[in-house]
Order: sequence, then structure tokens, then C-alpha cells
Amino acid sequence: EHFVYCSTILTIYTIHTSSTHHCNCYRAERKEKRMKTNSNKALSLYRSLLKAHSKYLPAEMKSLGDAYVKSEFRLHKKVTNQDQLSRFFTEWNMYLDQIQQTARARETLAVGISDDVKGSGGVGSSNIYSFGKDLDQGIELTDEQKVQLDKLREETSKITK
Repeated sequence: EHFVYCSTILTIYTIHTSSTHHCNCYRAERKEKRMKTNSNKALSLYRSLLKAHSKYLPAEMKSLGDAYVKSEFRLHKKVTNQDQLSRFFTEWNMYLDQIQQTARARETLAVGISDDVKGSGGVGSSNIYSFGKDLDQGIELTDEQKVQLDKLREETSKITK
């Protein structure tokens, strides 16, 4: 009887540890798959940004933009927090869209499809014919963001001189 009891306990323990191991392996596989998906998404977005810079930006802006994109993607390479990654991808996709919209607007103006003149878009319109975007006055920036913005301001002032 004692042997049967011990054998049953051993079998239950083996099944339990086996299923726990399986569960942990499954979680690890899911995490690895999610990281690969994020890695592929990041690489695709990274390439699209560099391609857009090459195609649409003037040389001075291209080199500055490329350096900034490379720096930001390098800094976020090891991030695993899904909320942070989601925001990162969202913001960079919005930036890519803004570059492409500005380029399309410039192209339509250049071929005469649009008769809008730069800056005369009417009440409440923004200037879609120039690259970049003004920040809202009420925006709250962290100290790190302020330092980064100052560095960016310095770099752009060197280019425009």
C-alpha cells in the first residue's frame, strides 16, 4: 500500500511539474514571438522612415532626420513594455504620415493640381507645404525632453546658417 501511495504522489508531482514547465515554455515562446513581431515592425518602420527622408527631405534635413531616427530606434531597441512600444510606434507612424502628406501636398502644388498658395489656406488651416510641426504652447515637457529639444534646436540652427 505504501508503495502505491508513493508512486501515485510521484506521478502527480511529475504531471504537475511537467505542466508547469510546459506553461512556462509556452509563455516564453509567446514573449519571444511578440518580441520578434515588434522587431520586424520596428525594422519595417525604420526603413520606411529612412526611405521617406531620402525621397522627400532636403539633404540637410535628411542627415539630421536620419541621425535622430537612428538614435531613437537604438535607444528603444531593448524596450519590452508593450504600452511604451505601442506609443513609440504610434508616434513614429504619425511622423511618417506627416512627411508623406507634406510631400504629396508639395507635389500637387508643383504640378498645378492645387491652386492654394503657401500660407493662404484660410481660417484655421495649417501650412501643409512645409515640413515639421509646431508644438502646442500648453504642452508639458520633461527635463529630458527639454534638453533633447534644445539639442535639436542647436543642430537645426547650424544647418540653416
